[in-house]
Amino acid sequence: MDSESNLEKKQIYLQTEIIEKGYDTSDFLTYLTTLKGEEGTDINYWTLQELQKVLNNIKLINHTN
Repeated sequence: MDSESNLEKKQIYLQTEIIEKGYDTSDFLTYLTTLKGEEGTDINYWTLQELQKVLNNIKLINHTN
């Protein structure tokens, strides 16, 4: 599991990049689940870099639609 500081960094990143920018959190969680199964919605199973990559992919998908 992550240390407190890593968890907090991921929480702040997701707050800033998903919630504050108006992305649908349900869609994001569903996408994470497709990538890592039931554990996908638990950010302790993701590194910050993985979350950044996933969000960049989502932005690319949304931009091309």
